[in-house]
Amino acid sequence: MSEKESPVEGPDYRVLVIDDHPLLATAVSMELQARGNVACQIVHTGEEALAMYVAADLSETAADAFDLVLSDMDLDEAPGSQAMSGIDVTRKLLEYDGDAKVVILTASHDRGHIVQANKAGAVGYITKDSIGDGQSLTTSVLRALRGERVYTAEIASVLIADSHGESAGPNLTDRELQVLQLIAQGLQFKEIASKLLLSTHTVRDYARSLFAKLDVNDRAGAVAVGFQTGLLT
Repeated sequence: MSEKESPVEGPDYRVLVIDDHPLLATAVSMELQARGNVACQIVHTGEEALAMYVAADLSETAADAFDLVLSDMDLDEAPGSQAMSGIDVTRKLLEYDGDAKVVILTASHDRGHIVQANKAGAVGYITKDSIGDGQSLTTSVLRALRGERVYTAEIASVLIADSHGESAGPNLTDRELQVLQLIAQGLQFKEIASKLLLSTHTVRDYARSLFAKLDVNDRAGAVAVGFQTGLLT
């Protein structure tokens, strides 16, 4: 990489946002800029992203370089080019810059996508329905910028199963996995409700749902299958 001039005072980080939905990309950028002092640049295709990342990296001004790339999974096709996915972008960026940080932000819960993104070198995989509000997204992005890997419990369970050479286990939601983990610690439903600030009725509903997904009838069966599938460690 080329030597750069010292950065001038400005945003703490620069993030390249790749999403073919302009309104969503703008909303994400505004949240990161407002809550995290992050300067964002938006592009809509993988080709644009690669060209902009390289140009910024080769700039003589250090402040132009991107600290992180936040990419959707499914991207528009650039004119005259074959469409690239977020996984393709991740691979190509890391081929160019082995220190590049890429986080996938997508609506996809597809297990194949999750595993492929991780193997391509992405440092995080965030589903759009898990971010709730802008603060949780900003927190995840800032964690990734600090060098952490950012996965929800659901995504982590898929990757754990894959790393063990197993087929991915049942697709529990983050809340169902929390309930399962607390069941495994020996807590009763009333205690779990108190810990998670939920009603006992709601906790029972989560338990019934996770029991069905694990194909078990009771707490002991749920814990056993949890360990067998890598949901519990």
